[in-house]
Amino acid sequence: MKMYGLILLLAFGLKCKGASDSKPGQIAGDLSLQSNVKISMHVPKSLERKKLRVQIGGLTAEKPPEVLFELSLRCLSSKTTHHLGYINFFNAVSRLSREPTFTFDLPDLARTSCRLADLYLAIEPQGVVAPDSFPHVKYVNLLPDSDITSAPRD
Repeated sequence: MKMYGLILLLAFGLKCKGASDSKPGQIAGDLSLQSNVKISMHVPKSLERKKLRVQIGGLTAEKPPEVLFELSLRCLSSKTTHHLGYINFFNAVSRLSREPTFTFDLPDLARTSCRLADLYLAIEPQGVVAPDSFPHVKYVNLLPDSDITSAPRD
């Protein structure tokens, strides 16, 4: 049974929580993953027509959530889904003082059969999230493929 409590939808063009001091390309920040999350794909003009990756970082949890989280690119209008990968919190427990970062290749957005305004990232737990685990993501960035080389890959 999936949990559908919190759905966070960041509207096209709006700044996300904590984004006032964020770097260009940040599309979300301070996300609780206790349940499903939706993030609109506001692609900054400077990143249009470039090969992109999504970077999810600053993962923390009070205790292991005991599930993987699927990351997918979805289209509202056509209901299509492109699986990007999985995120785990196995090394993100607070007492370990680690905040893992994951990066995923995005398909060529210009070749999708979906308008950019209809695209969103979905992060969904693949089961019931352990109570009191409080999985959290500090930021979600869109970056050109060339900018990822310095980021750690987990």
